[in-house]
This record gives sequence, C-alpha cells and structure tokens, in this order.
Amino acid sequence: MQYIKILRQKPLAVLWFSQLLSEIGDQIYLVAALWIAVQISPGSAALVAASDYMSMFICSLFAGVYADRLNRRKAMIASDLIRALAVITLPIAAYFGPISIIHLVLVGITLGSLSALFAPCLIATIPAITHESQALQATSGLMDATRRLGRTIGPGLAGILTASISLRHFFTIDALSFFASAAGISYLNRNYKWPVDDHKSRSKNTTSVFHELKEAVAVAKKNALISWDFATFIILNINYAIIYTVGLPVLAKNNFGGNIVAYSSIIATYGFASVIANIAAGNIHVKNMGLIKFTGDFIWGIGFLIIGLAPNLPIALLGAAISAIGTPLSNLTMSVAIQKYIPNHQVGKVYSLRVTISMAGLGLGLVLAPFLFNHWNASHVVAIASFGFILVGLAGIIRFARPIPDQQIPV
Repeated sequence: MQYIKILRQKPLAVLWFSQLLSEIGDQIYLVAALWIAVQISPGSAALVAASDYMSMFICSLFAGVYADRLNRRKAMIASDLIRALAVITLPIAAYFGPISIIHLVLVGITLGSLSALFAPCLIATIPAITHESQALQATSGLMDATRRLGRTIGPGLAGILTASISLRHFFTIDALSFFASAAGISYLNRNYKWPVDDHKSRSKNTTSVFHELKEAVAVAKKNALISWDFATFIILNINYAIIYTVGLPVLAKNNFGGNIVAYSSIIATYGFASVIANIAAGNIHVKNMGLIKFTGDFIWGIGFLIIGLAPNLPIALLGAAISAIGTPLSNLTMSVAIQKYIPNHQVGKVYSLRVTISMAGLGLGLVLAPFLFNHWNASHVVAIASFGFILVGLAGIIRFARPIPDQQIPV
C-alpha cells in the first residue's frame, strides 16, 4: 500500500501528522466560529465564512506567484506562526467578554490571506520531495487526507469538548495546531534532503506578477482536463458555499435538533466517508483522470441532494457520507493533475488560479446564501443547489468518457 510506504519515511510522516493536527484545529475553529455566528443570524455566519474565503480570493493570485518565488519552507513556517498569533487573540478577548462578529471577521481575513500562501507552497513542494508518479499520487493523497481526517476528527472532537471546556478554548486548540504545523515543516527541513532552491533565479527572470500570471493561464489552457475544471469550478463552489458552509448549520438548527452536536455529527460523517474514499483514490492507478474527476462531482451532488431532502438526521448523515465520497475523487484528481502536468516553477501559480476560482465561487455563494435562506425553506435551497454539482458532473462525464490525449501528456 503506497500510503504505508510513504509514512515509513519519518520526516514525511512527521510532516503529515503535523498537517493533520493543524487541520483538526481548523475544523474545531470553524465549528466554534460558525456556531457563535449562526446564533445571531444566517447572515452573520455567511459574513464570518466570507471573511476567510474572500481574503483567500483576493490574495490567491498574488500568493501563487510568490509561492513560486519565495523560499517555500520559510514562507510556510511564517504563515503558521502568524496565524497562530491571530487565532490566540480570540480566547484572550473572550476572557473579558463576548467575541464580536467583527473580531471573528478580522481573524478570518488573516487566516484566509495566509492560507492562500501556505497551500500553493505545500502543493508545489510535494513534487520536489517525491521521485516517481505513484509516490506523487500517494503523497498528494496523504496531504489531501489531512483535510478529510480533520473534518472527521475535528467536529466530532468539538462535540465531545463542549461538555468539558469553554467554547473560547476551541480557538486555543487551533492556535496550538498552527505551532504543530510549523514544527513539522521545520523537522522536514532538518531531516530531508531538499532540492536546490532556485527561487532567486526565478524572481530575477520575471518581468512582473501579472506577466507570470498570464504565463500560468496559458500553461493551464493547454491541458484539456485543467481547462474544463477551471471553467466549471466556480459553479461547484457557489453551490458548495450555499450547501456546506451555511446550509448545514442552518439545517442542524432548524430541522435536526437545533444543537451543535447535530451539526458536528454531519460534518464528522462527511469527513469520515471522505477519508475512506481518499484512501482508495490515493492508491489506485488512474488512467482517465477526467472521468474520475467529474464522476466525483456527480456523486458529490447526489449526496447533497439527499441532505436537502432528508426528513431526519440519520438520512442527512447518509447523504453526507455519499457526498463525501465524491470529494477526493474530484479534488485529489485535480491536485495530482496540476502537479503532474504543470512544470514545477508554475505549480504554485496554477494551483492558486484554481484556488482563486474556488474563492470567487464561495464568495458569490456566501453573498447569495443569506437572501436564499431568509426567503425560502432551507431544505429546498440545499436540494436545488445540489443540482449545480449534478449537472457539472454529467457534462464532464460525457466530455471525458474516453481519455483525451492532451490531458495525458505533460505540458
């Protein structure tokens, strides 16, 4: 099993575990932040989530350029330390009084901005520390699995922690997890033989940030799968923001018992199922990436449709499990495609272009969400939004029913 082979390398195992801790902390943070906000209104929850997403949208394009220019290890460590300091201000403020929505928004902006730099640095680092195609897919799968394990462990742990610690200390846990991430990257730096860093020569040979972005767009357009993904990704993320970010806490509050345990159980189920799917996706040889990617989108939508139509919490949990199966099929496939088919000095920028599209969609979805949930039944909104995934998935399955040569050849 490829995952076991990768984890036998201690520096990579330490890196993976540190990222897992960070993702668990992020999920605990998200549960606490959205739960505090949703008690005020769906609009407050959308605003808190939008602060993270929109800052990532604004910063992602430029962050991708600098991820390919800067020393990636130092950039990741600095991002972690600054994010830890930002989050720790929340429990300090809570000690003196209620945490304000404005404070949550400011912290969200900080987290989103620095995540925009951290993510492409990590994605671009993976090809540099792997030496064969199957190892690249497995290592990428492991890093992708941290988010899915985080969604499994974090919300479930949040539900347990509510009985023993104050909600403000959920933020303390997240701050500590950022320190763990920085330590893991530092350990990899000391114990792994990194390739020679050519970031200085890259930065000297580029004329401008916008010129580099234009080059990255041109490179991405040469690949059929990446082009199709970019063209449809905004639709998926508009509907994802409506369903997952705002719809799930609203449904938990209105339809499934009105408590944080119901909300955290839906997210935990989603995370657990996506981990299982990730293990499968990271260990199989994929011949037709396009077919796998868009089949994942279709399954994602079917699961969300079930959640929207669910008459009770157990059916909603089933829908969460089904939708989660599609998540790694879609996103892991695209991460590997970018790492495999894009030159390493362009990986950070192309990945960040995808993140920018994602954040644009999420931002639009969060703008629409308060209006939709304030004027229509939450179950109907979630069910209708799920068709965005289903239709994109069907279109992609038809387009990539047979492997296309230019999606198989590195640019």
